[in-house]
Amino acid sequence: MKHVIVWGAAGGIGRAVCEELAGDGDTVVAVARDASDLASITRYTVDANLADEASVAQAVLQATAVTEAFDLFVFAAGDITSAKVPEMPLTTWHRILDNNLTAAKDRLKQLLALGCDSLVDVVHLVMQALPGVPLVCDPVLRAGGGGSLGKDDVGYAMRERLLPIAAVATPNLPEARILAELPEGTADECAAKLSAYCQHLLITGGHGDETEVHNRLYVRGGDSHTFTCARLPGSYHGSGCTLASTLAAERKPANATTPIFMAHGTQDPVVILKRGEDSRDALASLGHKVQWHTYPMPHSVHPREVADIAAFLKQVLPA
Repeated sequence: MKHVIVWGAAGGIGRAVCEELAGDGDTVVAVARDASDLASITRYTVDANLADEASVAQAVLQATAVTEAFDLFVFAAGDITSAKVPEMPLTTWHRILDNNLTAAKDRLKQLLALGCDSLVDVVHLVMQALPGVPLVCDPVLRAGGGGSLGKDDVGYAMRERLLPIAAVATPNLPEARILAELPEGTADECAAKLSAYCQHLLITGGHGDETEVHNRLYVRGGDSHTFTCARLPGSYHGSGCTLASTLAAERKPANATTPIFMAHGTQDPVVILKRGEDSRDALASLGHKVQWHTYPMPHSVHPREVADIAAFLKQVLPA
């Protein structure tokens, strides 16, 4: 018997899935804006408005009260429009993408954050069906009472199943400590242990309270690079998720072999030379082809740089 959660279960595909799986004897949690009509299909119904984050958060809590692990995640909620594509305004495209794609990712992430370790296996299966697509693993973990991970813990499942297939993992230090089972470990100590599981590990520093944020990239084999920036005043959440999302959006098979031209001034007082070198090394460690140049200049443009850019473009672009 499987445990299944269906979002958008009120009608159409969502309702049909509920009827089919419940008829097979599976435990089905049906989520809809008005789930009262679903009581004849399953005893587990949850009302939720997907446009309201508070309502969604409550629905996730209700769903995980039924079972801590779902075998199947079905997202049938969505948005459509009858407008012709050329006439569709950009705001409509954004709404449809948010409702049909982003919402599914957010619901899955919320369930993973609550510890549904079987969903790690779902992600693993999806990645097996997408060979060549890089996985950015951002482990959203909550600190437990001890330093040891049990085989039923989501952190254990992430470390054993997802980190080995990830292009890069982006935990903050508390999450890295959980994954490495080192409750008081430093970033270097956690990286040393996790290198056996992950080729590239970026331990982010947004969680701390230092005046500077230190994001540390570790590459299996011993290379490491630290990226430092000033911490913004105030308290913020989501910087690690934003970073991981940016990496996922930018690093794709389509641009994996795209040549990169990088240049830096040796007298730059705004962005010091080492920052440029660290960026170059990070890209190179991920397999990107980087053509690196330095020029005797401040934060500016050098005439020789313009000539080198022209030569680079002639080299990489077809005639």
